[in-house]
Amino acid sequence: MADAAYNSGSHPRATGKCNENSSAFIAALLAPLPEGEEPAASKTWLRRLDTDARIMWQMGMEEVEHARAHCIVDDERLRRLKILRDSASFAVLGAWNAAIDRQCCIPAPGIMALRWKRRQLRFSKLSDAALAQIAADEARMAAKVAA
Repeated sequence: MADAAYNSGSHPRATGKCNENSSAFIAALLAPLPEGEEPAASKTWLRRLDTDARIMWQMGMEEVEHARAHCIVDDERLRRLKILRDSASFAVLGAWNAAIDRQCCIPAPGIMALRWKRRQLRFSKLSDAALAQIAADEARMAAKVAA
């Protein structure tokens, strides 16, 4: 049935009317966005991005907790041996600090994550990349923090 309409010349593609209307539409789609404007995103897409960010944050927190657990076990080993510190314990502590630094380089998905990062500023020596990410998170969430 559709082929018959196309072959008879009454189909929009056969008459060329579709091309006139679609050329403006396609030109608008392909035109660059104005400065500072982002492409439109659906609620589903934004929710998926938020979920992915939370998953990445949680995976990083698991790594931090794993490194913390190693540090606690190592402290117990040192306590039983009555040793203050040895080179292995400094390596374990360094791994924990490195995990914290890597976690601070992940964008914070929410206010609680940003607060966790701020607490780490007091207790850990963070890299410049981590400090820059914390500043970017604070700028991004300034409206949420103020509310």
